[in-house]
Amino acid sequence: MKGGFMKSRFMALLIGTLVSSMNLAPVFPPVFAAPSAGEVKTVAPMWGNGIPIPYLEITQGSDWMHLLYDYLVFQNVEGELAPDLSLAHKWEMSPDGLTWTFYIRKGVKFHDGVELTAKDVKFSLELCGLPDSMSTNASFIRRDIRNIEVKDPYTVVVHCKKPAIFLPELIEMNDAL
Repeated sequence: MKGGFMKSRFMALLIGTLVSSMNLAPVFPPVFAAPSAGEVKTVAPMWGNGIPIPYLEITQGSDWMHLLYDYLVFQNVEGELAPDLSLAHKWEMSPDGLTWTFYIRKGVKFHDGVELTAKDVKFSLELCGLPDSMSTNASFIRRDIRNIEVKDPYTVVVHCKKPAIFLPELIEMNDAL
């Protein structure tokens, strides 16, 4: 008798679980991905102005900006500057800390096939320094960078008003191209 009671109790528990599960099942049909319409939509749990333009974006939008743009100088997950992940394959500071030279990686292409040059880097940095820029370190660019020079198609020279030993880290979030 004890075995029959346990068996019926088990069956009652099993049926109760199944009925409860059916009540929790969604009443809506499953959602399937829409066919590709030629645009990318993202969902991100941070603030941002919704315009994927680096100089108009605030700090909180920088996570999703990494999906759209590459950076002149990029930091890896350990926080180290990573030439292998950067648009500049090399950079160097003058002994007085007033001048930085960035050497642009050759063969990098924009979405339309046009090759990235030093002029593009200069344009992007100057854009981030505009008065209406909301870029993370726009105030640094406006305050501390004297001018930006294109030395040749793959070399950009940044002249600072005062020594800027951390320039690569400071512009890392501003120079999206």
